[in-house]
Amino acid sequence: MRPLINPRTLANVDARTMSDQVISDFEFRISDYLSVQSAIPARQEELKAGGRNPCLPRIHRGRQAQSAFTLVELLIGMVMLVIAITALLGAFLGQTTLNEHARNLTWAMNDASRVMERLRQQNSAAGCTTPSAATPAGFLTWDAWLADTSATGGGGKSIQPTPAVNELVWVTSSGTDPLQITVAVIWRHRGRVIGEGTWNGAQLVPNDADGDGIIESPAMLSTLMTCRT
Repeated sequence: MRPLINPRTLANVDARTMSDQVISDFEFRISDYLSVQSAIPARQEELKAGGRNPCLPRIHRGRQAQSAFTLVELLIGMVMLVIAITALLGAFLGQTTLNEHARNLTWAMNDASRVMERLRQQNSAAGCTTPSAATPAGFLTWDAWLADTSATGGGGKSIQPTPAVNELVWVTSSGTDPLQITVAVIWRHRGRVIGEGTWNGAQLVPNDADGDGIIESPAMLSTLMTCRT
């Protein structure tokens, strides 16, 4: 037969157990509250220093920080882009100018060679006794002879555009036999006169700037000529 338990004793035991549990739970809550309160100042300092706001999703914060640009960064980028474009444009224009000048110089040398060849033919013909730089019959100047495209002319000037006004061929000579002959081609390039010449508003005219009696140019041929029969 089981021993009888005094109900009063059982009640005392349950009361003590419940009291211990309540006290333990209260102490736990107090400890948790104190730990949270002690962490608040540190968390506030972290937020002031730029820490992540726990109320915002972490993924959105990270994407904004990686993809956003400040106004200063955009301005710096625009300035660098303008500088790069300006440099490239300047280099392109400079190269274009050099190419045009090289092309004109080649054409001018070709025209000077045609005039010089014609002079050699005149001074190699039968009956030549004294070398001469005289123009072919029917032409007042060597420039007019070169510009003429007929069978008796030089075939036309080469420098473009409008070679009739932008190119001038001039022949100077000195001495007797042998005869010193210089053929120079003067032309205009982007409003600038290349060679010893000036622009009078309508056409190119020769201008002996150094006073040596010879019209000179970057496209120039000079030789001593005598009769060759």
